[in-house]
Parts: sequence; C-alpha cells; structure tokens
Amino acid sequence: MYPSQRIAAHLFALAAVFAASGANADILIGVAGPMSGQYASGGEQMRNGVEAAVTAINAAGGVLGQKLKVEVGDDVCDPKQAVAVANAMVNKKVSAIVGHYCSSSTIPASEVYSEAQTPMITISTNGKVTDRGLKNVFRLTGRDDQEGVVAAEYLVKKFPGKKVAVIDDKSAYGKGQADIVAKYLVDHKAAPVLRESITAGEKDYTALVTKLKTAGIDVVFYGGYYTELGLILRQSSQGGLKLAVMSGNTSTSAELATAAGSAIDGLLFTFYPDPRKYPASAEIVKRFHDNKIEPDGYVLFCYAAVQVYAQALQKAGSLKYADVQKHWPGAASTRCWARRNSTRRVTRRIPASSCTNGRVTSTTRLSDLRAEADFMPPRFIPANPSFVHGVLHVAIFTADDQRADARIAVQASSPSATRWCMASSG
Repeated sequence: MYPSQRIAAHLFALAAVFAASGANADILIGVAGPMSGQYASGGEQMRNGVEAAVTAINAAGGVLGQKLKVEVGDDVCDPKQAVAVANAMVNKKVSAIVGHYCSSSTIPASEVYSEAQTPMITISTNGKVTDRGLKNVFRLTGRDDQEGVVAAEYLVKKFPGKKVAVIDDKSAYGKGQADIVAKYLVDHKAAPVLRESITAGEKDYTALVTKLKTAGIDVVFYGGYYTELGLILRQSSQGGLKLAVMSGNTSTSAELATAAGSAIDGLLFTFYPDPRKYPASAEIVKRFHDNKIEPDGYVLFCYAAVQVYAQALQKAGSLKYADVQKHWPGAASTRCWARRNSTRRVTRRIPASSCTNGRVTSTTRLSDLRAEADFMPPRFIPANPSFVHGVLHVAIFTADDQRADARIAVQASSPSATRWCMASSG
C-alpha cells in the first residue's frame, strides 16, 4: 500500500470513529439565568435542579441510549446578555433550554430560541412570555396578572381602610406585577396612596423610606426582586417604620433573610405549594440534602423541567423538534384544564373543616395536568394566554424560621363564611 493510500485509509477509519461517537453524543440541556451578580441565588436554584435531574436520569440509563449533559449560561439578568447567551446556546446546539430567570431576560431570549426551534422551559412569570404565542415556550409557573390579583385580593380583605403604597423595581417582572396590584386596588376603591418605582442595584433607599413615612403608609406591596426588597425592609425598620409588606414569588430566596435581618419578620408573599412537602418528593429531597443542598425556591421546578423534557424525548423516540412537540405532557389536556379552572379563582381553597387549631389536617392536590415528573404537581403548562394557575398561596416569612415556607396562609371556605387558617410547615 502506498503512503497516500495508508493516509487515506487512516482518515477513513478516523471518520468512522467520529461518526460512531457522534451517533451517541451527549444530549445537551441548557440552563440559563443569573449565575453571577445580585440575583445569583436564583440562578443557583435553577442550576442545582437541572444538574440533579440530569445526574439522576443518566444514572438510570439516559435517554434514547444517550447521556444528558448540562450547558450553563450566565445572563446576569441582563436582557442584552440574555440574547448573547441564547445565541451561544443555539450555536452549541442545545436540545432544550431551562431558563431564563428574570422575565426581562426571558422575553428577548425566547425570540432566539423560537427562531432556532429550541424548546424553552421557563419559570418567568410576566404575561408577555406566553402571550406572544411562541410554540416553543413553556412555563412552569403562573403569571404575574394572576399572582398580582391574589396579592391584591388579600390586601383589600385584610387591610381595609389602610394607606397602601405600591412600589416596583422597573423590571418586567416587578412592574408588571405591581401594575396589576395597583389596578385591582383602584378598581376596588382602595387606590394606593403612593405609587413609586425604585432603581434596582442601589444600596440606599432612605429617600423612599422618608416618602413612606411622610405619606403615613401602613401597607406596602413591592413588585421586584429580593435583593432590593431586603434593603428596603431593613432600612424601613431602622427608620422606625412599622409596615405590613407583601411581595411576589422571588421572595423565596434565603438571601432575602440575610439582607433584611430581623426586619423580614412578618413579610407576606405569594408563591406555590412547596413541592418539598409532597410525600412523593421525599426521596429526591433526601438526595439533595445528602449533597448539602436545600431544594428550595425553584430547584424542584427546574428538576421537573428536565424530567418532563426527557420523557418527551423518550416518547417521541427522536430529538427532532416537530416530533418532540407532539409529546409534551399535558399538551392535549390544556382545554380540559381550562374548564376545570373556569371560575378563574387563583387561590387554592380547602374546606374549613380541614383547619384544626390553626393546622391544615388535609390538603388538596391538583391531579389532571400532571407534569409526569415522578414527584411534581402539574406545573408544566404549554403556552396558553387563557390559562389560569390555581395553586397560589399567600405565605408569611418569619425571622425565626429564616425559611420561605415557614407558614402558609391557606384560604379556607365553607358555605356560610370564609376564614383563614395557618398551615404549619412542621
């Protein structure tokens, strides 16, 4: 054999090896969010959930004979950086993306994934995430316009005649939620005395505290992220203000307790039933604890996102976008789900008889649009502007527990009256 023939033979053999290895290449799952910067704890929750799910799935044999591999993108909750991360993910050929965290990042990034036909599973809550009708976009959570109503209803019922201020951080998430709250209050003849926006990233909010004090504010609704909220709580307390404060779902961050200190005691916020408490979650939660990770906030949500995607791949028997789209869990059940929630109530109701001495002795669980994750309640919802999320709670954050799930206020109903009971987290 001539040297040139030997070289050609070697090249042919090498190409065959690469082709064979390519057939069993890893399936890339992207996770994108604030992995650094002031909201990094949110990104850490997402990454912890995705990486743990990938580890578990790979240990069970992977998907379609292939292993999953995580690709991490850091958008620092900056819209321009989010678009850059999205383009990088597409160039690396991720098969799906879990992200982003901040709605202001998710919305522009989703356009990139849509054009590339990359499935995107997000925890962002701004209505525009799904209102645009992008077929590749799915959300694991409810919407600001639903969550805001839950918060506003609570404020109207619990603080009648009180002076209310509505504040936001100018973000898509924070302002969107605050606008809904303010509108509801106006519509129900409880218009906020003060409507303010702050600049995120600042360290001194004493000017805001002075405005609150001058206006004689009793209650504050804050639409925004936990970093600034912690400072506002602390500085309000230092300024001698005694306020009832309510915020949204990002207040599950443990960093909020660090930032606010004892001023966090009594903070109200809206969130979903804690998936760590479901009996079927026990084994997975234990695995996290064994690895010194607390699966709080959005950890288990993102864990479920990977499970759902893996199951869709397995059912489709293919990585092709069109094939996978047909096998998203719940895709065929959305209409049924909407009928079951046609009352448009977004607080979970339980019978008054379930409350005994301030404890919930029995609870309800959603059962239809199951995410098909092995522990999660149904949260994996196809893009659907009319979808009504039915599992929001109002919770109380206590300085004693330093935990967002310390106590959950669950609305209890009976034919004759509505009252509130406290559900202890135990």
